[in-house]
Parts: sequence; C-alpha cells; structure tokens
Amino acid sequence: MGKMTQELIEDLYIRGKAVNKEEISLKCATEEILNMYPDNIHESSAQFYLSLYSDLIKGKGSTWNQNSDLLIYYVRHIIEENGKSDGTKAYEGALKFAKAKSRKSLIASLEKLAAEFELSLNGRISFEAWLNMFPEKKYSESTIYRYVHALEKAEEWLGVQFTKPILDVTGIEEFSDIDNHIKSLPNYEAVNQQHGHGDLSAALTLYKKYVDVLTVMGKNEVLKPVAVLWDNGIKYEIDRVLQIRNKASSVGGCGLCYECVIQGQKRDLYFERTRWFLESTKP
Repeated sequence: MGKMTQELIEDLYIRGKAVNKEEISLKCATEEILNMYPDNIHESSAQFYLSLYSDLIKGKGSTWNQNSDLLIYYVRHIIEENGKSDGTKAYEGALKFAKAKSRKSLIASLEKLAAEFELSLNGRISFEAWLNMFPEKKYSESTIYRYVHALEKAEEWLGVQFTKPILDVTGIEEFSDIDNHIKSLPNYEAVNQQHGHGDLSAALTLYKKYVDVLTVMGKNEVLKPVAVLWDNGIKYEIDRVLQIRNKASSVGGCGLCYECVIQGQKRDLYFERTRWFLESTKP
C-alpha cells in the first residue's frame, strides 16, 4: 500500500470525529476513505483509524500498529478542539501504545506535546519535562527514556513493592525513605549494573534533585509553600509570598509563579502541573 499522507491523516481524523458524534456510520466513513485513497490504506486499517478518535478520548490504548504522525495529529487536535480533559485522555491512550511498542521518538514527541499544553497524568510527566529542561546538563531523548524506564521497572527488577509507584511519589521525605530502602537491598548493585550500567542510580539521583516543596492547604484550598527542601537535605524556610501570577521561567517551563522571600532574598518558585521548581540550580 501507499504512504500515509498528511491529507489522509486529516480526512481520517475528520471522519473519525464524525463517527464518534454519530453523524456518519463507520461503514459509510470507511467506504468514503477507501474511495478517496484506494492505494493508500487497507479496509481494516481505515476502520481502525476511524474508530481511534473515539478510543483516544476515552483514554484507551491499543497494541495495533499505528502511524506516529497520525497519533500526534489526533492528540494535538483533540487537545485544541476538546480541551484538556479529553486531551489528557487522548495523550494517555497514545502513550500506552508508544510504551507498549517502545517507540522512544513517539514517546518524546508526546511528552513535548503534553508540556506544551500543560497536561498532567502523574509524576512521570513532570519528571520527564524537568529532565528536558534540566539547566545543568542536556539529556538526550534516549537517556530520558532510560531513566524514566528505570524508575518504572525498579520494583520489578529489585523484587520489592512500595505503596505507590516511585514516579507517583511527590514528597521529598517519602522519596528519601524509598531511595534509602532501595540502596540498602542486597541485590541493588547487581541490578543497577545489569540495567544500563547505572541507569537506576542515576535516575534516583536526578529524581531526588527535583526540588520538592512542603505545602499546606489553606481554608480556601490554595497551595501555600512554606519551605524548600534541597537535595542535600537542608531546609530553607520561606519568609513570605509577595505575589502569585502565571509566568514562564527563564530556565524553561512555565506555571504558577510564587514570588517569595527566602532568607531575605527574592526568589521565583514555580508550581508546574504536579511539581515545584526554583528558577535556579542553587537555593
């Protein structure tokens, strides 16, 4: 069969959306696509891609082989047209496929799309986004994938189970307990060398460096940062919050910016989706 062209992708998306809205039957939409692109797509593939729109907005993934450009197009347009709720589900469904097939390039493209539209599923997204903009070093897409994969598979590799996935841990104290436990295991060194010759230890170190902020919930359920815990264990009290506004960071990323006074110095502290970061590599 011929190539999956941009025009075919757009027509599949338009008709897939119409099928979801019951404006046209799947059978009629399939016939239209086959008549328009007789040399480009099989009937079974046309039916799959026409049904994919409905599956994505429900967050469903599939192991059926899929075109990466088409997936990115679908997810982007679902976000733009339907908003973050459906967009996040579409992103989740596409990511399930990309992970199942170990498509590193597609995973990276989906992560960039998620960062662009500030989508959030769990800690994993923020960690990857942070690695993409880490100010001290530029990490390649393959390295980022390996580090995230190491944290995802750590429990399986080590033969342990925690109360939640490592990438869902948001508190520095909770993570430190997990980190210490992992490194005390008798098989830790062997596992660390077996998988990427140190990927797990590097991933744990980087995850810990992602500064976490102690927060309390006020009466109106507004997040109020009260202190910063740096990766060396030192706690820096926040004297006061001067103002809160949406702002892009000069080191990359964007979100809710808390202009704070920390030890007498004005610092910008950002809350981006599910994580906090300071606009600096030093406290």
